[in-house]
Amino acid sequence: MANLITAKRSTKNVEVATILSLIGGWAGLHYFYVGRYGRGIFYLITLGGFGTLWLWDFIQTASGKLYDGEGNRVMNKMQARIYNEANTIYE
Repeated sequence: MANLITAKRSTKNVEVATILSLIGGWAGLHYFYVGRYGRGIFYLITLGGFGTLWLWDFIQTASGKLYDGEGNRVMNKMQARIYNEANTIYE
């Protein structure tokens, strides 16, 4: 019998992470929120990777491609459903 493997979804809210990325992404607020403190400190020191990494992260966060400190994807329920349907693996 096949085992169904699905994506693990973070307990963090993607909408909150997106707003934090928009207003304080240059300071790494979205990374502090999801528990990735090392990257948050890097963004704080470099002001969001000199502005370029911050913009890239905003796009990635809004599209649900951000991972929390435990390696789980930060996404809403609709993104989780679409992701699981597209990436379902049977062993």
